[in-house]
Amino acid sequence: MFGGLTIQSFFLIVIGAVIFVVGTTALKKQIRNKMGKLLKDAKIISLNHVTKKDDEGYLIQNYYDIKVEFEDKGKKIQKTLKCVDQYEKGDTVKIIKDVERGGQYRVYGNDKAPVFGPWILILCGILVICMPFVQLKLGDGYMSMLLAAFLILIGLGLILAYVKAKSRDLEEIPAEISDILKWQSGEKKKWTNPSISYYPILKYTLNGKEKIMRSRYNSSSTASYKVGKQLTLYRDKNTGDILERNARKSMLIIGICLILFAAIGLYSSLITLFGA
Repeated sequence: MFGGLTIQSFFLIVIGAVIFVVGTTALKKQIRNKMGKLLKDAKIISLNHVTKKDDEGYLIQNYYDIKVEFEDKGKKIQKTLKCVDQYEKGDTVKIIKDVERGGQYRVYGNDKAPVFGPWILILCGILVICMPFVQLKLGDGYMSMLLAAFLILIGLGLILAYVKAKSRDLEEIPAEISDILKWQSGEKKKWTNPSISYYPILKYTLNGKEKIMRSRYNSSSTASYKVGKQLTLYRDKNTGDILERNARKSMLIIGICLILFAAIGLYSSLITLFGA
């Protein structure tokens, strides 16, 4: 079955398998969330803001210990969760039982939205896995057709993501970078250095109350974020979620360009294979 495949082909198959697994995992998570069985409404009964700075003055801890109460199968349950967004005592939040983390509960919402939907990832993964086999058995022409289909899917995914973001009913909220969180992964060793990421801490006002949240986006450079910089957040009027990015026209433009480029390549491959 694998006779004649090169190392590059095996590498491509592995990449396709990874994309496929990411897509199927996202699909399972989406189905669970839509079923609603893992989502609960919980009331915050107490909270504690935890902060800590290092010797350089960078925040290395900035989160909230929130104690919530909710009902499950007729019983009242209390849990203490960690959260990077600021809430008030008495607020109601949605929590989810994360089966991928041993069934632990976490606050649901305000997550960084994925660009590509699960079905796009699944189909892209299948196409990438098939490419080496098609090239080996049928030749470069058919391989080019699969590549064109792959680019069309990517372009379609970008366009759908733009349309979905554009369809939200959003209101703009002025915000400011109030601090920088330094997140270090790993320890400094003889041959390796730890991975360091910097997250801006965002301050904004909602319903007359000052709120703080940690950005879902980060950078490996401190130059990317400056304390005091003004920016804009977006509140989804339907869900109440606070979003950091609105629909980006670059996604629409790149998506259209990919589809056009793929269509030209597909037409060229068809002409080569089957003639005018």
